[in-house]
Amino acid sequence: MNDDSEKKLRSLSKFDFLPEWEKREPPTQNRKQNTKKKEQRPSSKNITRQKTNLFKIVPLIPQKVIDIIKSKLRKDGITRPLDSIFKEIIDKNLYHVTVEWVNSQKKFLKYKDDDKYLFSKVDAANDLIFRKNVTDLRVSDTVTITTDFKNVLVCNKTKKVFPPTSHNLFNNIVDCHLLEQKIFTNREKYIHSLSQSTNVNDIKAIKNKKIEICEFFLPDNRNFRSLQGVLDEIIENIEQYFTEFEKIRISMMEILDTKEYALIQTEIKSNMRNLSKDIERLLYQILKRSKFNLFNINKHTFVSAYQPNDLLKYKLSLQSEKILNVIKSSTGITVPVVLSNYQQLSMSKLDILKEIKWLSQIGMIRVFESGKINLTKS
Repeated sequence: MNDDSEKKLRSLSKFDFLPEWEKREPPTQNRKQNTKKKEQRPSSKNITRQKTNLFKIVPLIPQKVIDIIKSKLRKDGITRPLDSIFKEIIDKNLYHVTVEWVNSQKKFLKYKDDDKYLFSKVDAANDLIFRKNVTDLRVSDTVTITTDFKNVLVCNKTKKVFPPTSHNLFNNIVDCHLLEQKIFTNREKYIHSLSQSTNVNDIKAIKNKKIEICEFFLPDNRNFRSLQGVLDEIIENIEQYFTEFEKIRISMMEILDTKEYALIQTEIKSNMRNLSKDIERLLYQILKRSKFNLFNINKHTFVSAYQPNDLLKYKLSLQSEKILNVIKSSTGITVPVVLSNYQQLSMSKLDILKEIKWLSQIGMIRVFESGKINLTKS
C-alpha cells in the first residue's frame, strides 16, 4: 500500500463521536420530550446533480466511511443527531464526488499509467511535455547574434534575455527556455509578461553571443522545430497516452491536495450548501436501508443502531431492573445522574455503564449524546 492510500485510510478513523456528557459537567434534567412525533423522512428521490458553471457534481459516501459510522454506532449504542455525523464527513472531507462536464462535448483524460485526471487535450499534452518530460531538446545549429538592438526583452523570473519578438530566432529561444526551465504556462501570456529593457548590460548579454538553435524530439524520434508542433502532434494522437472519460470519481481529499483540480474545488465550495444537503439525504437513505432506527424529535433527525423493543420480551437481570427503575423514576434523567446513584444501586460505576450500554443495545432505552436517557416503546 502506498503512502497516499495509508493516509486516506487513517483519515477514516478521525470521527470523534464522543458523547457530550463525556466532555462536560453533568447536564441539568430537562422536561420530557415527546418522542411520538411522526417520522419525517427526507425525500427519497435520487441525489440531485448540482449544476455549476462548468461541472455536474454528485456527492458520494465511500463504503469504508459508511462501515466505520455503522461500527461506531453499534459499538457504543449512543443515539446521535444525524447532522453531527454528516457534518463530520464534510468537515473532514471524507466524501467523494463524481464530476461531469456541463458541456457534454468535453472529456476528462487520464494517463494510462497514472491516476491523475486532466481537463482537456491541451492540458494533457502540456502535462506530458513539461511534467512527464517526453520531449528531448537537441542542438541543430549554433548562431552568433550580431544585430545592434536598441532594446531587448527580459524574463522577470529567470532574468533570461531575449532578442525582440521581430528577430528570427526569438520563437526558438523562447520555446527552448520554456522547456528547459519547465515553465508550464500559456506561451502567449509568457511572452506578454516579458519586460522591455534598454539597459546596456542586458543588450550586451545577448549581442555577439552564440545561440543554440534546438529541435524538439518525441520518444519515437520524430522531430519538430517548435513546441507548438510537439503540442499539435500529441493532441492529434492523444489516445496513445491517455484514456478519455465522460465522468470521473475523486475523493475530496485528493481534490484539495491536487492543485490541478482547483477548478473542481472552487465549484464545490461555491455549491457547498446544496452538496451538504445531498450528503445528509444520502446518509439517511443508507442508514435506513441498513435497518438503523431513524426518528425525529423537535424537527431534528436522530439515529440509533438499535430498534426499540418491548420491555416484556426480555427477562432482565436484577442489576438491569434496578437501573430501569431509576430511569423510570425521573423524567429526563441523564447518565451522570444514574452514575451518582451507584451507592443506592450497590453497583460500581463501571457496571452501571455496562448495563446502560446493554439496555441500549437491546433497544429498551435510548442514550443520547447529551447523556439524556429515554425509555423506548415498540
